[in-house]
Amino acid sequence: MKKKRALENTAGATQAPSFVHQLLALQQQKKDAGEVARLRGNEFYAQGEFESALQCYTSAIETYPADPASYSNRAMVNLVLGRYEQVIADAN
Repeated sequence: MKKKRALENTAGATQAPSFVHQLLALQQQKKDAGEVARLRGNEFYAQGEFESALQCYTSAIETYPADPASYSNRAMVNLVLGRYEQVIADAN
């Protein structure tokens, strides 16, 4: 009887870490996709294509909102474009 309970407890324990690992993997995928979008925005910014850069930074924020670099980069583009209310919104 004790062995059966031990096996049941072990089975439940292995499922929980698997779920946690899946969540962490999904979060990493979102972080990576956000970084790719931000880096693409950096390339557009360097070429002076500010509207395209803005779209990339917005995509990066939507994909991974925890990255402060995407907000500051989008704020910079809006500053260059004279969109000061958006600069303040991203700075907050």
